[in-house]
Order: sequence, then structure tokens, then C-alpha cells
Amino acid sequence: MPSFQAVHKPHKISSSTAVCAVIAADVRNIGAILDNGTVKFWCYNGYGQLGQGNTTAIGNGSNEMGDNLLDIGLGTGRTATSIEAGLYFSLVILDDGTVKAWGRNNQDQLGQ
Repeated sequence: MPSFQAVHKPHKISSSTAVCAVIAADVRNIGAILDNGTVKFWCYNGYGQLGQGNTTAIGNGSNEMGDNLLDIGLGTGRTATSIEAGLYFSLVILDDGTVKAWGRNNQDQLGQ
């Protein structure tokens, strides 16, 4: 069970099988591109900004972090090269140069 206590010194967050290549964070969500190009998001999810097709928070249970975090479905054979975590929304740039966005869209921040 997570403690939800502040941590005042850097500490290692480990995963037994993946290496984080890029990380992005906002006040409401955190995302990472792993060394194999897959993307994972966790934290608050009130607007679907974690990209799992729901609004359930991820990461508040010990069985939800590390290798247990689900990959974001980027499309068959697609990998991410860049990531951004906005206030209630998320964006990735894929290996073919296309952009995918999800989450809150109250100010057209998803481009649609």
C-alpha cells in the first residue's frame, strides 16, 4: 500500500523489465516513454488523460505501478518519440511523426 507521504530525497523507482527514456509530468498526470518506445501514464485521471479509455486513477495501489502499469495503445507497430503531460490531457509524437492526444478538450487542446 502506498504511503502518500512526501519524500524529501531522491529515491529510485524501479521496474524489473523496462528502462525509462523520457518522462513528462504535470500537476495531475505523469507519463513515461520506455526504452522500447511504449508509453505509460499514471496518477489522477478525471478526464481520461491516462489514455486507458476510462477515468479511473492509476498508481494509488501497489499492484498498479512498475511492470503492472498498462501500455497506452499507440497503434500497431507504433512507438513514441516524445511525450507531454498537460493539465488534464496528454500528447505523444510517434515514430512516424504523427501526434496522438487524449484527455480533456475544453479549449481545443487536443486539436479537434
